[in-house]
Amino acid sequence: MKAGKDALYRATIDFGNTYGKVGIFYKDELIKVYSRLTASDVKNCLQNYVIEEAIICNVGENKDFLTEELLTFIPFVMSFNHKTSLPIHNLYTTPHTLGLDRLAGVMGAKVHFPEDACLVIDMGTCVTFDFIDEHNQYHGGSISPGLSMRFKALEAFTARLPLCSTNPEIGLIGNSTEQSIQSGVYHGLKAEIIGIIQHYQEKFGKIKVILCGGDGIYFEKALKPFIFADYHLIHYGLNRILRTNEKNL
Repeated sequence: MKAGKDALYRATIDFGNTYGKVGIFYKDELIKVYSRLTASDVKNCLQNYVIEEAIICNVGENKDFLTEELLTFIPFVMSFNHKTSLPIHNLYTTPHTLGLDRLAGVMGAKVHFPEDACLVIDMGTCVTFDFIDEHNQYHGGSISPGLSMRFKALEAFTARLPLCSTNPEIGLIGNSTEQSIQSGVYHGLKAEIIGIIQHYQEKFGKIKVILCGGDGIYFEKALKPFIFADYHLIHYGLNRILRTNEKNL
């Protein structure tokens, strides 16, 4: 059902190489998230709302196709890129190579914790760590292989190790080859995350740590003393970026 004519809806679209996610905002409240959408799915779900403006974070090869489609029924569609105006100071020395989702993540962190230094941990294909200080200066961070990549690497670069999947309940000591792989990957990545958080705390003092990304669910409970989890963080960041650029309407 379409919303009433007086409704002001915004859409945030995070599109990867294959699938996209859509967030629907009423004013600044995130009221609905749609996941694993094709480009045509994105268009169809947005037509269920009266969308006044939208922002697209598109890392696919054809970065303009979706923008052109949405402009047929949304008055203002903004493509997020490295030249987009942001209310932060980007200290990254190669901004043209910086993943836009990483920038959107730290923007989302600042929506929740505007006065704090924040470390964003995004657990997807890769695990990214991104740091923004209390003065809104984005410093950068680090990138390491995600869970699936680690399992695939063990299978691909050895002669006899099998391809295994994540088991967040696995004990520290595996008593079979499969369990040993599951333990090594899961507990190794957990120790890596905890260690990196501690290094940031030693360097910067009190910080807020925000966990997001699809594989974050496997670690949220184990990391609970350290982190705040928000799996829609990028949508909050994209909405803030869109609001910042509304002067271009």
